[in-house]
Amino acid sequence: KKKKKKVNKTSTTVSLKNKQKKKLKKIENRKKMSAGADDNDDENGWNFDADKYMWIQERMKKREERRRRPGTLEFTKKQEEEEKEKSKQEVLEKNKEKNAKERQAKQKREETMQEKYEEKKRIEKEEKLKEEEERQEKLTEKEEQKRKEKEKEDEINKKRVKDYQKMLAKQKKEQIKALSRAKGVSKNKNENNNIDKQKNLEPSLAKKQSINKKTLSIDMKDDILKCLREGQLDKVNYFVQHHPPEIYKKDPLKNNVLHLSCRHGSTQALQLFLPFMQQIHINAQNNDGNTPALICILTNHFDCLQALLQYTSLCDLDLKFCFVVVVV
Repeated sequence: KKKKKKVNKTSTTVSLKNKQKKKLKKIENRKKMSAGADDNDDENGWNFDADKYMWIQERMKKREERRRRPGTLEFTKKQEEEEKEKSKQEVLEKNKEKNAKERQAKQKREETMQEKYEEKKRIEKEEKLKEEEERQEKLTEKEEQKRKEKEKEDEINKKRVKDYQKMLAKQKKEQIKALSRAKGVSKNKNENNNIDKQKNLEPSLAKKQSINKKTLSIDMKDDILKCLREGQLDKVNYFVQHHPPEIYKKDPLKNNVLHLSCRHGSTQALQLFLPFMQQIHINAQNNDGNTPALICILTNHFDCLQALLQYTSLCDLDLKFCFVVVVV
């Protein structure tokens, strides 16, 4: 069995105290060396030699240089950090250059896009102006055409009125001649009217004096179509003499003057409209597709059909479905 060595506790405590004292001295010496103080200095340590201070600084520099020599850890770390910083700076510079180039490219693109957009706007404005000018020209042309057409219609209507007045004058002369040959001319108008009635003639429809403006009250609101429906032949004659353009009117159902006169069986009205047959279409159809001749047959007014045949022949009339009606 191994015997344990006996240790004196007093010797161990003394050695520890000595070691602590040595350490404290070393620390104090280091502080003095760093401050540049010697053993002979004062307690405050403010009096020291300048040469010794410079020597200490040189020594500290040499130590730092030894640490920073290539091959040491500190040198390699610093070198790596410097390289990283350089690489970062290079990357930043490259990014700045790229960003600058991209900005310039964007600016150029935006400028080109703005120029193109402005050109498009300018072209659109020019096209709109051209279209407006063309429209205005067309409108002016249409207005001129309408004006010319109206002038032509007015001239035609004036000619029609003149022709109608001439025809009435001729008829008047012929009637006077016929009456003078039969029984001689009488100065009284009533006697002439009685003679006309005896010969089954219309009592002076062609004479303007037969219409007394005092007794005959024609409202301008009245229409020739309305007068035909009501059977007012005096008003119809007045419209024919003084307002011939109303002969060409139509109602909402597209019924013409001939349609209404044939429907009501008024042959006297048809005789008034015979001079205007060139302008009035004999075969005009209403919304039901009926012509004046067909209406005469459907309503059994064959006298009106004979009056129409005074102006045209059967071949010219549109008599579809008429033969079927006659047979039935």
